[in-house]
Formats: sequence, C-alpha cells, structure tokens
Amino acid sequence: MKNINTYLIYKAYNIAIALDTDNNSLLSYSYQDEEVNISSQGILTTVNAELGAIIESYFKINLSDYGVALYDEVLQLETA
Repeated sequence: MKNINTYLIYKAYNIAIALDTDNNSLLSYSYQDEEVNISSQGILTTVNAELGAIIESYFKINLSDYGVALYDEVLQLETA
C-alpha cells in the first residue's frame, strides 16, 4: 500500500482527496473531526463543477486525465 502524504481537505463536503499518480486516479476519503478515514477510500469518478475547479487548481491537473467527469447540477435538477 502506498503512502499518500498530500490531501486536499474540503470541509464543506467532509472529504479528503488524494492524487494517485501511480494509478492515474483521484482517491476520496471521509474527513471528520480533523481526521482522514483511510478505510473509507474510494475512487472519484464524478464531481460537481465547484469541486472539480478546486481539485484542478489544487493539484494542477485536468480531471479528465484522471478519469473524473463533471456533472451539471442544474441539468440534473431540470431532468429530475
């Protein structure tokens, strides 16, 4: 198991995000009480535009290069 030292902490969603360059993916973890819960690891595949912009800016990447798609929350509400 690899040691990931850098997390993007986004408290509004209670998540921590790590860049896994070995596997070309973004990993997400739950974040509560100032702790990253490593056992909650998941692979990000879809994020909203707000979080996507934050991730791209923080890690200096393009989401699509890491298999992450953006979804449009407004469009989702209109079609529901």
